[in-house]
Amino acid sequence: VTDRRTKEKYARKIVLLQSEKERVRLEAEKKMLEQATEEHGVITSLKGEYGFLKSNKRREEVFFHYSTIQMDEPSEHGDDMVLQEGQDMKFLVVTEGGDNSNGGAENNNNGGLRRRVSARQVKMQPRGSVQFHDSIAKCRTGMVLYPPQPHDSGHLLDQHGKIRLHEPVTVMDPETGGDKLINEVYLHISDAPGGSFQFRGGTSVGMWVQAGDTLLFDVVQDFVDGTCHAGPTASLTPTDKDATAEEDKDRAVRLIELAWAMRAEGVINNVKDTYGFLHYAERPVDVHFKLFQVLPDPLQRDLRRNMMGYEEKSNRPLKLEVGTEVSFDLSVHGTIHATAAANNHNQRRRNQSNERENLKAQRILFLPPKSIVTNKTLGKTVEAVIAKQDAKQPYAGTVELKDTLQTMSLEERHPLVAKMIDAYLADSNATDPLVFHDVQTSKEDDIVLQLIESKAAQKLKWRHTSSDDKEEVMQPPGKLVITKIEEGAGEEPQSAADDAASVDQSDDGLSVATSNDGGDIDGKPVRKKKKKRSQKPKAVKAIRYDKGSLSSDLRKDVPPSVGDRVEIDIVQTRRTGVVSVHNMKIVERALSEEDPNATGSVEAEEDAHVGVVTEIVSQRRFGFISVMDETAHKREVIFFQFSSVKNGGKSNGAPLRKGDEVKFKIGTEKNGKMVALQVALLPRGTIPSKADKNACTGIVLLEPTYTELKNTKTLNNAHSTTSNNSNGSSRWDSGDDKQLEEIPITKHGCVLMTTDPSGMFSSDEATASSSGVLVRLYYKNGALALHGHGASSSTSGDGDGYPKRGDLVSFVKSKKEGGGLKDIRITTRSAATRLRGKLSDIQLGSLTGPSPDPSTSGSAKFLVDEPKSGEPVSYDIFLSEVVGSEPSVLKQNESVEAILYEGKLYGVCRTSDLYLESKISSNKTKQRPRLNLTVKKDRGGKIMAQSMMAKGPDGTNGFALGWTPRVSRFES
Repeated sequence: VTDRRTKEKYARKIVLLQSEKERVRLEAEKKMLEQATEEHGVITSLKGEYGFLKSNKRREEVFFHYSTIQMDEPSEHGDDMVLQEGQDMKFLVVTEGGDNSNGGAENNNNGGLRRRVSARQVKMQPRGSVQFHDSIAKCRTGMVLYPPQPHDSGHLLDQHGKIRLHEPVTVMDPETGGDKLINEVYLHISDAPGGSFQFRGGTSVGMWVQAGDTLLFDVVQDFVDGTCHAGPTASLTPTDKDATAEEDKDRAVRLIELAWAMRAEGVINNVKDTYGFLHYAERPVDVHFKLFQVLPDPLQRDLRRNMMGYEEKSNRPLKLEVGTEVSFDLSVHGTIHATAAANNHNQRRRNQSNERENLKAQRILFLPPKSIVTNKTLGKTVEAVIAKQDAKQPYAGTVELKDTLQTMSLEERHPLVAKMIDAYLADSNATDPLVFHDVQTSKEDDIVLQLIESKAAQKLKWRHTSSDDKEEVMQPPGKLVITKIEEGAGEEPQSAADDAASVDQSDDGLSVATSNDGGDIDGKPVRKKKKKRSQKPKAVKAIRYDKGSLSSDLRKDVPPSVGDRVEIDIVQTRRTGVVSVHNMKIVERALSEEDPNATGSVEAEEDAHVGVVTEIVSQRRFGFISVMDETAHKREVIFFQFSSVKNGGKSNGAPLRKGDEVKFKIGTEKNGKMVALQVALLPRGTIPSKADKNACTGIVLLEPTYTELKNTKTLNNAHSTTSNNSNGSSRWDSGDDKQLEEIPITKHGCVLMTTDPSGMFSSDEATASSSGVLVRLYYKNGALALHGHGASSSTSGDGDGYPKRGDLVSFVKSKKEGGGLKDIRITTRSAATRLRGKLSDIQLGSLTGPSPDPSTSGSAKFLVDEPKSGEPVSYDIFLSEVVGSEPSVLKQNESVEAILYEGKLYGVCRTSDLYLESKISSNKTKQRPRLNLTVKKDRGGKIMAQSMMAKGPDGTNGFALGWTPRVSRFES
């Protein structure tokens, strides 16, 4: 417009088309684009309005702003064109700086603006179209020299890890264009197996891969600078060279073997929320571990597949639980010292310190079951002789071996240390020192040094790192370093007592490092050197045993004695090194010097008895003897004083031991109780402890019973009712108060003889028929074996040791008049089947006693209860097979039990004669195998059995007609 007065012209409605700053910027942008290079890459990260790209032509990441993205029209690629991490991109790379227009420039250390590379004209590309490297070799293995740094930015190669190839690879030299051999490749943290892990609340970061580990990978050459790296591979094992992967996620750099250095084995024994403990397999100590130290599952599977050829089963995966076997890296937190409390019994120990190791486990790998050898069997069925008996323990002592045995070698107890040494020696390319990546205890170091001395004294040397070592890999001080001795170096071999800083154990429990030159290490005083140890396995000739060392049969037999010949298994525990005896069996008992002709038969003098000592009470100087008498209805156990033992009254200790065989006479004390007098020790073997070689066998059909009637009174009429003047409600209240003589009511047991190899029993001595029915024999409680295999509970200590219905037993014929059987021993429990059922169609016979023809006794039909097939099963039986009662008392459909042997029924007995109902059990037919009942006056005539809780099947207390075949003496 023009001013009318001054005629000057002015501008109005000015619109800024381009500022000077913008013009300068655009000119600068134009110059940058003229110098820009087109590159390809992938998105590595996305922020609020910007992100970063990884280029295939440079190592540093490239910045880009969202405004530089150029979106194309939708194409056939569809979902592949999505702005996300991992998306392939094409872009121009410029170098910018000086302003903050595109995401802002960054200040450098000098206060200026740092120049950076940025992307322009960013376009999306189909996924998988961008390549960063060229594949050189597939399925290669190598050992990690050092792992990548956990905070690797990816820009600098010195932050990468490095791997030494087991076999060199030929690649093209980008500088000369020719071929060259490479022996080492880099390892980026993004390709490291398992990556990194955080601990201490995320403030610390660690790597799963450590120096010495073996990896499986493909060798690739970067387009950026031609350097070679370990890249993901589709191979699962080194032999799987032609493997292919359908997806990139199936490809990985695989950890196939862990470094042997510091590797150990153990078994998990406790797991908490964030930590746990495991039993160290090589020493009796527990190791602590954190749960985050368990290797990730993909690493676990790769390691087990390659180290052990173990493929995991989907239905039973290995997991962290008590009892799981593991291997781990063993190191030490430190040593905890605690001062022992004052000991009034030993003042010398008042100020003595106790040392407790604080071990930790890292990189925990689950092992398949039975991978760890915890025990080694040094010998099976080794011949030995009992050399000594423990005076305080009857089943303990010392055995002396016929031949000397060698124990486990140091290499067998510490196999992983031996493998480490062998692997280091076998690796011809390993010229660098083997540096342990953490500090171990002095005990672990000592094992390594001893094995080096025994396996490679002329080939390896060692030392411990100190604060003078400047290299990072040598820190912290105290780590073990093993180095190969060059041939012709002329160095003298070291021993475990020498010090190229070896570890000594001082008197106060401190671990002290010493040096060869007599000086100090880290200011610590030099200790006296250890004496050189022998590396040879120890030889054992004598071994201690206890009751747990005996076989199950021998535990029930009399204790082994000095001179007995035995066979034993010898086992050494790897964890403690203790050699122990297992499964001891007697080959031959030593005969006493008093009677070298003892044969196992008893020839007792007149009015003398024999038996076995069942209990000794040394403090009160008495004991008990179980009497051997096959004619007795019950096993008598007789009291004796030490003063009654020959040469036992003046002895300070016990003159007899449990299991000793003795002879004695029976006397009576003032109170009427029987006692053993003139007790004398018999030669071992006088009373049999095992079945006779010609013993017969049979099935128990009925167990013997013994019922005592104590403090009872006579009855005028058993069926009479209680008078009105009587205060009691029992039928025992009527009658005379005169006390009756105690006469026990007994019933014999019955055995169905199945074999008689020597013909001990003739057919006319047993109940049998001419038609070939198996022989039935009868016995008393006294016929049960006193001790040894298969003996009754009276001496075996087994509360369930008496023979029961259906058991297979061995026995011999008694020479005593009316003795029947003797030395009855259990051979097999429940050898025959017991069937429950009911009787029907009962037809009583014309004869009631034993008869050669069983058909004369009558017949019945046995209907099985609840047959397995679901269909009714019945057996036709003769009433001669009824035991426990007379056939005349049997009723139709009455519950009975029978023994099924070889398809036939024997020993049919009413269940009411075998079982009693109990008020204290939910099972209404709780078994009462032996009806050893006592009727007492002060209990109102009730039958006393198992805490007064038993009653008859008819609901009454006491005897009732038909309830038992035992006829009450108080019934008229």
